Amino acid sequence: MPRLLTINAKMKRTTTQDVVVYNFGIPAKNTCPSADGCKEYCYATKGLYAMPSAKRAYEFRFKQTKSPYFYVMMQYEIESLPVRPTHIRIHDSGDFYNKQYALKWYDIAHNNQDIVFYGYTKRIDIFKDIGMHPLPKNLKLIFSYGGKLDHLINPNEDRHSYIFGDIESLERSGYHNATHNDLEALYEDNHRIGLVIH
Repeated sequence: MPRLLTINAKMKRTTTQDVVVYNFGIPAKNTCPSADGCKEYCYATKGLYAMPSAKRAYEFRFKQTKSPYFYVMMQYEIESLPVRPTHIRIHDSGDFYNKQYALKWYDIAHNNQDIVFYGYTKRIDIFKDIGMHPLPKNLKLIFSYGGKLDHLINPNEDRHSYIFGDIESLERSGYHNATHNDLEALYEDNHRIGLVIH
């Protein structure tokens, strides 16, 4: 049975002696109702993500998110890890496909205050919903440009990310580069996050 939490290549680069980062992913595209132009170059549909074993694992996790026991399963997974994570990235693939699912992560974050949960999302509508505030302090979200709801992002106030075609364009933009180190996106003064397209 696949594990719910894994460590992908980027998480391995981010992990140090004091920082342990795990990630959780579900299939891309069909869990991303607000995706738009990003579908054309989605990294989570290529390479290792496209291998049959990876597809089965992501589908398995997607199925678990629909279970009323997802919170319990995730809590058990966190407690059973060999080293307790300092950070968990929600969705190295996929997105918050509905509000009910997003609320499950609220509960998981509330019950694990010592772990920082974070993720990129195009579901700005869900998280700007009055019923979704306030976020747990240890749940950090980065709104991603490239979706159908870009107009809801306030670039002067919202922590957000933008995909650049090359490193030179990113460096000229004034955005903070989080291409290789995921945690660059979480520093309090880094509200403009740049990523180079895979």
